[in-house]
Amino acid sequence: MMRLVSLHLSNDRILWGHVLLEDTENPDASMARIMIEHSEKEPGYELVDRNRRRLTDLTVPATREANRIVQTLLIPASVVAKREKAVREVIHSGYLEGFPDDMPWQAQLWMYARGEISIDQLQAYTDKGHRIPHAPGAAPADGADVPEEWWQATQARIRRHLLDTTLTEAEAAAALQISLDDVGELLGSNRLTSFDLDGEERIPTWQIVKPALPEFGDASSLLPGLDVLFAAAPQRLLDAAAMTEFMTTPRQFLSVDDVPLTPLTWMQQGRPLATVIALFRGRRWRR
Repeated sequence: MMRLVSLHLSNDRILWGHVLLEDTENPDASMARIMIEHSEKEPGYELVDRNRRRLTDLTVPATREANRIVQTLLIPASVVAKREKAVREVIHSGYLEGFPDDMPWQAQLWMYARGEISIDQLQAYTDKGHRIPHAPGAAPADGADVPEEWWQATQARIRRHLLDTTLTEAEAAAALQISLDDVGELLGSNRLTSFDLDGEERIPTWQIVKPALPEFGDASSLLPGLDVLFAAAPQRLLDAAAMTEFMTTPRQFLSVDDVPLTPLTWMQQGRPLATVIALFRGRRWRR
């Protein structure tokens, strides 16, 4: 992985400067110093090495990272602001209070806003559900707008995900084989978390464990330890968005055989709840 050590970039009529990069995976490697020179051709600059040889192979990590940095800086602030506004609208219109759908996908949205990836790469990720590779290819610096139809389709996808991974109060009551009043009491006493979707309470399904033999009509149950978990959670996690992200994100602190588990999987396997609660005592649970 290439890390930026220093940068100098001037765009006072003639673009020029340099980027100094360090290979964090190979501390013995010498730092890569890449010069930026003005060009009359698009995109208005070219990358050269110390011997003034042009660098065009974007499969080389240092060249690719230098090119990404320059492209990002050349995008006008007004364009970045416009893209960031559009990204926020997509996320929050479907997420309501920020309910997480696909956190890596959100990261790709912000990479597009900053100009680190192209709109074609972003669309490919959304359409195919695959992480965008840092492959060769220039991100457009002209601020091309995202089609309104694409944003609408993306919002619809988020909404479908929310509906697929949550229950209504009535559905939760039927699954747990309790009354609606009992569900309301669980929500009111912070023993169950929910969020509002168009005026309807939606309960994330990760909190409810399906019966081992559903064909016999057995009731579902609340995740064991859920009441203790919510009681111990800090204020910043006492909403459906933050708690769902916390519970469904693998944590190195919860590794078993060198495989990081999510807090949810940890609890489902009957492992000590105290270990999960220990994550609340510091910032290790954060990404």
